[in-house]
Amino acid sequence: MFAWSSQQELEQIDSEFRKQALLLSDTLENKLQQNVEVVYAIHGLINTSDAVSREQFRNFVQGALQRNSSIQALSWNPVVSARERQQFEQQIRAEGLTNFSITERNLAGNLIRAEERQNYVVVNYIEPLQGNEKAVGYDVYSNPVRRQAMDDASLGGSMVATDPIRLVQETSNQTGILVFLPVYEGGGTPESELDKARLLKGFVVGVFRSGDLLEQAVQGIQMMDMIVELFDITKLEQPVPMAGYEYDQAGSGSILQMEQVPFTGQALTWQRDYQFAQRDWLIKISATDLYLSKHRSWVAWGVMTGGLLFATLLGAFLMILTGRVILDQARANELSKQIKQRELVEQTLHTVNQQLEKLARTDSLTSVHNRRSIQEIGREFDAESKRYKTSYSVIMLDIDYFKDVNDRYGHHVGDKVLQEVANLISEQMRETDYIGRWGGEEFVILSKLTNLKDSKNYAQRLRKAVAEQEIDPIGNITISLGVSAHRRDEKFEDVVRRADKALYTAKDKGRNRVESLSRD
Repeated sequence: MFAWSSQQELEQIDSEFRKQALLLSDTLENKLQQNVEVVYAIHGLINTSDAVSREQFRNFVQGALQRNSSIQALSWNPVVSARERQQFEQQIRAEGLTNFSITERNLAGNLIRAEERQNYVVVNYIEPLQGNEKAVGYDVYSNPVRRQAMDDASLGGSMVATDPIRLVQETSNQTGILVFLPVYEGGGTPESELDKARLLKGFVVGVFRSGDLLEQAVQGIQMMDMIVELFDITKLEQPVPMAGYEYDQAGSGSILQMEQVPFTGQALTWQRDYQFAQRDWLIKISATDLYLSKHRSWVAWGVMTGGLLFATLLGAFLMILTGRVILDQARANELSKQIKQRELVEQTLHTVNQQLEKLARTDSLTSVHNRRSIQEIGREFDAESKRYKTSYSVIMLDIDYFKDVNDRYGHHVGDKVLQEVANLISEQMRETDYIGRWGGEEFVILSKLTNLKDSKNYAQRLRKAVAEQEIDPIGNITISLGVSAHRRDEKFEDVVRRADKALYTAKDKGRNRVESLSRD
């Protein structure tokens, strides 16, 4: 009984710790998604206007910066050719920045006038300006790490983050991350790499400090004696520490320098990895020895003491009076009653844990799988495909002009549209298919034992079903779909990435259509 009680207590402590760790991880992921949406919003502003002024840029991003204090800066970095440099610098000086010039860092780390080169990617607009003055005019293309991220972003036509770096405007020793989202002439994304390079207009850039990002994500969550660590594991053989955050025994939190984090000796650990702007990140959450000692109780020792006492008294009574059998039986009945009550409590706890597990895997709005759950199912598909040499497909869909629905009818109607679309698609699916909400108005469908042709037909059927369904009060809506099929030895994340690119192709070609990549 002592061993059993002790084990049950440890399992309960472990279960509670994992729930807290999952809450921390989900909160961080949601904060990252909010920051990404801000960058996409600025991308839309630049795309829809031929000339955005410095004042217009400042007014547009001001609200987002106030709501997301983990954002260090937001900037617009146009591409400036060597022959345009002089005119560009004169134009910016005429706007009031009299000392403006295109700069770079020398080997000593000091800002100097940039050397002559074919093209520059210059920090033109940046908000908030206070604290980021050093970044204005900086040629981000002069830095090899930033250059690699920009090249990947422009050729891929999607958002890409840098390795953890030291920011130009950094005054302490936090690591920084820049995300680059390319903007092309004409507003769309060109098909060929040659056109992407030729039509590249510039980059919308989000600047984040790792420590501030982690601190903002975990603020307001009541924890004690826990440590949160964030790593960049894009290169598995060389994981890069990004930030650390510690809750002390009073529940107060503070940012840690990574060399201060006690990497060994933790009683409990939990970790999870996910993708952020083409980078692989890992969050590791650890409970200190104090956490375990504070959550232990005297229940197990009480069970042992009570058991020894009961055995001693029972032996004494048996030796003294055989007539005390009735009393012994009463005590046995009482013990049996207590055990049954404990079993009932455990059964109730088991039912509650099952309900909590279901909630953790379900999107609260649409009642379909959430992103974490659909990723786990995708990895199960990978394992099954590898074992049985089978195939599967991924369909990624997005509701067309969903922002217009929210703007015109309100978010409560937008929520209803998401629910209607999720229910309609679920009715069209096979029992072996899975649907999950990927984020915002995006959904992912996993279709087992299908090839690309089958999935495209399947996607067309879904597209028509949604287009024919009227939703009160907005009428008919449409969806765009991207399809990709699993290849041998390919990971689920790769299949999703190609489906996502195919989805953007469908949207670029006018929406309300199904697309797949040509190499599929």
